[in-house]
Amino acid sequence: MPIDDFIRRPEAGPWRLDTRRLWGDAGRSSGHVDIVLDHRGTSLATVTDRGGTRFGGDALLPAGTAWPASPRGLLAFVGQLDMGELHTIHRGELSLPEHGVLGLFYDVEERRLGNEPGDEAFLQLVYVPEPARGVVHRPPAHRAPVRRPALRRSRALSSIRVLEWLGGGGGHRVGGDPSGLDALARVQFELLEAGLARSGEPVLRTLVELEREGHDTVALARRAKRWRLVWQLESLDVPFIWADAGVLYVFVADEDLVAGRFDRPRFAVESP
Repeated sequence: MPIDDFIRRPEAGPWRLDTRRLWGDAGRSSGHVDIVLDHRGTSLATVTDRGGTRFGGDALLPAGTAWPASPRGLLAFVGQLDMGELHTIHRGELSLPEHGVLGLFYDVEERRLGNEPGDEAFLQLVYVPEPARGVVHRPPAHRAPVRRPALRRSRALSSIRVLEWLGGGGGHRVGGDPSGLDALARVQFELLEAGLARSGEPVLRTLVELEREGHDTVALARRAKRWRLVWQLESLDVPFIWADAGVLYVFVADEDLVAGRFDRPRFAVESP
């Protein structure tokens, strides 16, 4: 059923969005697949190859690419996703490349939450389509020990059931529906993209105010379904802690995934 059926703007009363069903609608529209990354993966002293999904270690960047930075300074390397490795599990059901490595960099000093204007500058994804031609860089600071997670395809369960199945934690995941995150986070992404987000203000209040000003807030909310979860990460070891030991969610828009672009991600952080 389309997302439009879950968006209501009554003639009288507050602006409403049935967020309980927003995630499920978006997930099914592109295939409901979750790949669970077991964070209890084996720690390794060194990395002998450039590929492989892992947390920590050295970063792989395209030749000629400078180390990612935020307005504050250099970002920390969190880990990477091996697209070829993941493809053997989701078999094309996720809109991800079949090859290459995707690195995640985040400002662990600022620890932005992703919901304020300008926060997008504090997290970057770097895609290396041909790892053999990439250049290995040792992180200038905050180099985490290497951990190779075990990968497995999850059952096609709702977010709540996945949360229970994993034993009360969101877990590290790729694709599918984010567990533990309100669907309004994606509406906030649209507000940020349009330059309409208001610092420190709840999303629904912003929508009510924008509607009074003549904005088509229903169309804006419908557009929010284009944001797809790429990577969900629980807090790791210090300093890789998201907010108060929360979960970091990284999203990319549909049109960018189709084009193989990862240079305009959005992110959100949910505290326990």
